[in-house]
Amino acid sequence: MSGITGIYLRDGGTIDPETLRSMNALLAHRGPDAAGSWHDGSIGLGHRMLWTTPESLHERLPISSDDGHSALTADARIDNRDELMDELGSTSPTITDSELILRAYERWGEHCPEHLLGDFAFALWDGKKRMLFCARDHMGVKPLYYYRSDALFALASEIKALLCLPDVPRELNEVAIAYYLAEIDIDPEITSYEHVFRLPAAHTLTITADATHCREYWSLDPTREIRFNTDEEYEHAFREIFTEAVRCRLRSAFPVGAELSGGLDSSSVVCVARDLLKLGNLYPLSLPLPVFSSVCNEVKESDERSYISVVVSQGDLMPHYVPVDQSSPLVDLESRLWHDDEALVDRFMFIFWPLYRIAQNEGIRILLDGYSGDAALSYGSCSLGDLIREGKWFTALKEGKRLAHYWGVSVERVFWTDVVLCLIPIRLRQAGRRLWTYRPRSAHNLRFIRSDVVEQFDLARRAQLQDDQEWTPRTSRGLHYDQLTFIGLQLNLESLDKAAGGCGLELRHPFFDRRVVEFCLALPAEQKIRGGYVRAIIRYALSKHLPEEIQKRSGKTLYDPVFHHCMLAFERACMRDVLFKNSLPLEKYIDISSARAAYQDFLEGEDDVASFLWRVIVMANWLHKTSVESS
Repeated sequence: MSGITGIYLRDGGTIDPETLRSMNALLAHRGPDAAGSWHDGSIGLGHRMLWTTPESLHERLPISSDDGHSALTADARIDNRDELMDELGSTSPTITDSELILRAYERWGEHCPEHLLGDFAFALWDGKKRMLFCARDHMGVKPLYYYRSDALFALASEIKALLCLPDVPRELNEVAIAYYLAEIDIDPEITSYEHVFRLPAAHTLTITADATHCREYWSLDPTREIRFNTDEEYEHAFREIFTEAVRCRLRSAFPVGAELSGGLDSSSVVCVARDLLKLGNLYPLSLPLPVFSSVCNEVKESDERSYISVVVSQGDLMPHYVPVDQSSPLVDLESRLWHDDEALVDRFMFIFWPLYRIAQNEGIRILLDGYSGDAALSYGSCSLGDLIREGKWFTALKEGKRLAHYWGVSVERVFWTDVVLCLIPIRLRQAGRRLWTYRPRSAHNLRFIRSDVVEQFDLARRAQLQDDQEWTPRTSRGLHYDQLTFIGLQLNLESLDKAAGGCGLELRHPFFDRRVVEFCLALPAEQKIRGGYVRAIIRYALSKHLPEEIQKRSGKTLYDPVFHHCMLAFERACMRDVLFKNSLPLEKYIDISSARAAYQDFLEGEDDVASFLWRVIVMANWLHKTSVESS
């Protein structure tokens, strides 16, 4: 993790080096080890360095090409180094990742991101073409924001570095505020600031004096399917890909730690990392591997300690336990809002934030994370319908019975939710859902939004589009594809990056390695549910790495109970103050009487309003902190 900045005066003006230094200074937390800047006439690039990989110790950014015509700044970790060095004819084992990106651009031009694996956001000035070229990694792990006008283009890893420029308006994007309060995730580019945008994952942006062009350079293929002859071949292939995804994320010159929740995803990352470290060829890393776990002393239904202990008991781990049910979901809110630059999107971030602080205090710079492995692996919903569609009736019946036993529900319920709802025509399903008690989260929140705001920003239709997306996939792969391309996933990855960056950490996500997500999406239905297990491929493939209790674990512990407990225990006064005393900034968007009623309902045990109330408090604090005006 590092910080990058850039300015391009499209009107031909000359860069003031002090402006770059001011932008860089605001990103010092992302890169405390070194700072650098480069400027040439109307273009300037900046960098803040956090040393992580062995090669980064020799890296000085921004860098220029040998001929002096190009310059690059990057927040990047490139994982296919050996392959790139072969293709680019490099023999130096100490070549830095930024040099590889620069050489890749010299070879493939604007198509260079298609040849890169890893997490990256970079900006490259091509002096010959008088063109600035920006790119972001496949899954959107590394953030990149920008402002554009006829006279100026500016970019940065965090929004605050853009807002320090006098030419960047500090105007509120009311569409984004309305989306936030309604919990609608539609637009991947907008931010809470009217004139500041994010570059979406897997996109490039090309800027010249008179034109800009945004291009998607990669996307998942929902039609691709992998076919092997035996279960063992699938398991072997997944094990190789996942192990490599973990191995390349262990490349470090400093101590590496890992989050361990006790679930299948984080346990898989930890166990594979530990077994790789046992081989002893990942110098300077060694065992024991520090692991950081959230535990609950009071809210037992959210406590994972028993599963965490199973993993730790295998040895070679150094556990750190952090109680999370004894502090507010809004802990350190002012600091978190400063780092995030926008209202927080993940209400469970209060669970991760203290882990990051403890890891920082332990000298960790890199933290392996199993975040949202569910999305990468998929629970295989609709897989039974796929099997029936393929004529595999006996297999579908057998797996349906096993799944019923796994989930502890009736066979009829399994086949109703996983077969009937996947096979009957979509119009009938959409009509039939009115008969069920299911109500999407956006529908919950719209009742608290002012009717004129709902109409002005077309929230009802947009909420319906979001709701329909949950019902339209007809195959397990279609549903899996929607989970992987869900905008909220990218927003959460960005928020995690900035929270970890505030603690001097770089998060690394093996489940969001491009090779892992492509492989998992392409699996046939019978590999997504098998032997009565969901996420079957990782359970069988890592059977020699995982403890049996984790491998065969059904379900997962949810953090909703601890969130609700902590909101009631620590934030009653804050909720009351925001809703009854200082509600004026919010009354422009929400129906305050409905919101106050929701608060009373929450006190009386209605938990489904907790997320909305949390968003109201966060937004009220963000609006107060930023003092941004409406456009």
